Amino acid sequence: MLFNIYINPLLQEIAKKKLGYIITNSDISIPFLAYADDIILISENHQNMKEMLQIVKKFLSQVNMKLNIDKTKYLSNNENCEHIT
Repeated sequence: MLFNIYINPLLQEIAKKKLGYIITNSDISIPFLAYADDIILISENHQNMKEMLQIVKKFLSQVNMKLNIDKTKYLSNNENCEHIT
């Protein structure tokens, strides 16, 4: 619960940017799924994912938190997808 309160400003910032998956014929954007202390970022393209990751990096720096790279994974349905750092 405390993590959710702490991380909520990050989720609000990501949602505000509308960089997530856009549902066809609507203005609805799904930028992430969050459950307990797990967050899944969802994006329609590589550039939007990079922007979302920059938001995450900036937020984590501001609140003195670190991302556990060993637990971080990504999945793409584009065979030409390059690794995002």
